[in-house]
Amino acid sequence: MGAACAGKLEEVSEALHAFSESLGIAYQIRDDLDDLAEDSGENVLGSIRPSILLATTHEKAKGDDKTFMAELWSHESSADPATLTRVRQLAHEVKADDRCVTLLESYKDAAIRSLSELDNHNLKGLLRRVVGKIFNDIEIKGWCREFEVKNGVREQENVAAS
Repeated sequence: MGAACAGKLEEVSEALHAFSESLGIAYQIRDDLDDLAEDSGENVLGSIRPSILLATTHEKAKGDDKTFMAELWSHESSADPATLTRVRQLAHEVKADDRCVTLLESYKDAAIRSLSELDNHNLKGLLRRVVGKIFNDIEIKGWCREFEVKNGVREQENVAAS
């Protein structure tokens, strides 16, 4: 909105599009992981919806586990607490949860990398902080380094080393 109001949207639209797309995908992956997390409750599967974790678990499952996941996906299986426990265990056994976390991190990194095209250091810093706030990250790689160097808070040689 700020870029549009300042008449600079055309200059930053490509970078903002790439940032928004990667950030949106990362957010959805995190939401999918949260849906099946241990602290998500036991009624999550009552209204099952497609998710990257369930799709990855189904893709990696073998034999009876693959059949179980297919039945769950098509609502042929009950969605009781035991089913939820089995899905969680299977996702962990086939490392679908690890794969989804890797995807999440790669999309977060892609969002941050897309900001390299921006010349406005304040905008870069703001958008990096947005990522940090959304994902509760304490430090986002590259957070405002250019701005810190410019303002004398950080030395150039330390920036290169970090």
